[in-house]
Amino acid sequence: TTQSTSFKLEVDLHDCGGHRLSSRSVSWNCSGKYLGVASSDRNARLYTLEGNGSAREVLVVNQHTAPVERVRFHPSQETLLCTAASDSTVRLFDVRAASQKNLGRIDVQNRSAADISWSTVPGSTMLAITERNNTVHMCDTRKVSQSAPASTSSKSGSTNSAIVKTFSLDPCLLEACIFSPIGNHLVASTTKDGMGEVTVWEWEKENAKTYSYPGHTGPIYTLAFSPDGQRMATGASDAIIGVWDAPNMSCTKTISRCQKFTRSVAFSHDSQYLASSQEDSIDLALASTGELVGKIDLCGRNLRGAGGADEIAFHPKHHILACARCDSPVAVTVAKCNISKQ
Repeated sequence: TTQSTSFKLEVDLHDCGGHRLSSRSVSWNCSGKYLGVASSDRNARLYTLEGNGSAREVLVVNQHTAPVERVRFHPSQETLLCTAASDSTVRLFDVRAASQKNLGRIDVQNRSAADISWSTVPGSTMLAITERNNTVHMCDTRKVSQSAPASTSSKSGSTNSAIVKTFSLDPCLLEACIFSPIGNHLVASTTKDGMGEVTVWEWEKENAKTYSYPGHTGPIYTLAFSPDGQRMATGASDAIIGVWDAPNMSCTKTISRCQKFTRSVAFSHDSQYLASSQEDSIDLALASTGELVGKIDLCGRNLRGAGGADEIAFHPKHHILACARCDSPVAVTVAKCNISKQ
């Protein structure tokens, strides 16, 4: 690790996922018991943490016919897992009791969904599916069944349709879309005339107006809200991390010490720390100021591959960072961070 002058960062690294796999996505369930991993071998894999910080595989979910690109656990239902794969499907699974009950699927129009996001409202069943044709579909997962697959090509609002609304953001290019902290807005990373913007609208309103906020000098690839709902982070091709005042949607701070584009951003469970992943390393910052806490090099033990990660996710209760690694001999690295002030 690279240390700051104000903080001491000690990192314990553990690899998991085998040496013939790669991964683009990770997600913890709400209790922190399970870590979901999107695997290149067409499976979603579940791991649980051992006492020494290492991860043990407990379940393989194997309903897809192509590499899994995204995994997302429901924010409050700890065994409800959503996956998106290159077989043009989004699937729902109940992973309780070491089983894999397939709850149904949604067929997407393109090779794979660009992003999937659960509503942050407690108990909500709404899922946002971002397609690569610049559209976002709102899906009521209660209406998804294994016997009658839903499809994003079906007319929204039709009888028994799980897709209740569809939004097109053309002519903007759409990278990702997530729910606001209280769930009434959708927040998307969009690109217009080469400039990265954050686009916001009230998804439940008919003909709702969209509001766009300039953020970066290139496409925004990733965005995330802090658990306390006070901040949002954006990462883009310009190697800048933006830290926003979420209630006012204004960028109040930028982190400019990174040299390569940002692949993923994540806040810690207590909203104190902000991690951002680049190709060569992971930057860990104090969320309130952007001050460097430390740099994490996932190849610090002379492993082959890049030192950063494609997607990162903080544990919901501890300063433990799961790192999906596509350009590495191992699929996932779990980084247990011990942070103290100097």
